[in-house]
Amino acid sequence: MKVVVLSDIHANYFALDKALKIIDQSGYDMMIILGDILTYGVNIDPVVETIGNRLKEKNTFLIKGNHDEIYDDIFAGIESPYLRSLPDWLRESIDFTAKNLKKSNWDDLKFLENMTQDGIYYSHANPFSERNWSYLNNSSKLEEASKILRKMKLRAGVFGHIHRVLNSTFSEKNILKKNNLESASLSNKKIYILNTGSIGQPRDKNNLKSSFLWLNIKVPSSNNSDGYKYNYKIEFFNYSLKQHLNSIESTSLSYNTKEKLISFFNKKK
Repeated sequence: MKVVVLSDIHANYFALDKALKIIDQSGYDMMIILGDILTYGVNIDPVVETIGNRLKEKNTFLIKGNHDEIYDDIFAGIESPYLRSLPDWLRESIDFTAKNLKKSNWDDLKFLENMTQDGIYYSHANPFSERNWSYLNNSSKLEEASKILRKMKLRAGVFGHIHRVLNSTFSEKNILKKNNLESASLSNKKIYILNTGSIGQPRDKNNLKSSFLWLNIKVPSSNNSDGYKYNYKIEFFNYSLKQHLNSIESTSLSYNTKEKLISFFNKKK
């Protein structure tokens, strides 16, 4: 089975469109989108409609992220403490998105909280409790997540949320090792955490290319978890970043907010 996993699109239609062209050309058996489809970018309708059309296919699944929860709350009339705690520029981006988001299109999207398939756990942020948006960006959190996956008798967890490729292995002797490997086969003796990076807003200043993850799964003929074979590959790609930045510039957002949104794409000096 060939699974493709995307995350953190953040209303960047130009990156999403390029990713889908690459994916469709290669072919896949299952597509999983790990959420955070809006905020930061401004191509709201094209992104929502594109994902909505993909969800009409039975082999495509959409998992809820923290930014997706924000728009659920806004449409429900709930202003969460999390939303109130955000900086002004991010609140302005969210308000802009909510104002331009068609509720009917949003309601048509069917979000899952998480999913498990063939020994792999998929969620936006982590395998912790529902609506826990903790980042898996340090050894302590990676080890905690690995222990949960082991208790669930799963081989790996695939996540987004941190906008960077940061993977880890956790051995039978409880030794955690972090890595940035772009491809590897998975051992049956370790627990793996894999991150897709981001489609719409990568934040690794050493590599600002957008990315998604391919996961190839060889399913055994018998119901034997040790018979599964896995390998993954992170695919980095280029797209018309200038179009994306121009779309932000052309909005009515304040100068300071535009500058902040664009700054995520500035290379490390």
